[in-house]
Amino acid sequence: MVVPLSLAELNRPPYPGDAAGRAAFEQWAENHDAVYANQMSVSFLARSDKEEPTIIVGARVVVVERREPLGGTWIAPDGAGPAPERVLNADLDPSPPEVMKDPGWEFPLTVTSAEVEAFTVVATTSTCHCLWEIELDVITPDGDNETITVDDEGAPFELTAPSEGVDRVTLPRSEEAWPPR
Repeated sequence: MVVPLSLAELNRPPYPGDAAGRAAFEQWAENHDAVYANQMSVSFLARSDKEEPTIIVGARVVVVERREPLGGTWIAPDGAGPAPERVLNADLDPSPPEVMKDPGWEFPLTVTSAEVEAFTVVATTSTCHCLWEIELDVITPDGDNETITVDDEGAPFELTAPSEGVDRVTLPRSEEAWPPR
């Protein structure tokens, strides 16, 4: 995360050691206008609202806006979850972004009201503060071609590269001093 404040201006973030700690850290980050730094994962389920199959024929990532990287403090909590099955890796730096799927699966994929597909898009940047969305190209049961946008509850996702000179810290466990030395 990059928090747009200097290290001296920040109160101690909660340590995300368990589910409650992760929720508290996420709330702290939201309250401080933090933006994911360098890499973020967005997971979502694709499902149709009909019993007849909807076919997902492709996916892409669209950068809605490019800004200068954020300054402030870069904080790196630890931890990771299990790897999902349908992964798309998106480099947001080129225009258009480069998207590569992990091996072992191909488009088209079929979804219905009872059958879903789980995706994770792993986005990276080393040059910009990117606002971005995911677009799925589908063929509906009626044969219509549609594009479905996946975003952050109506707003683009945000990912930033830390700016030059940003304070870089690793979030210490609760018993360690804040700010870290």
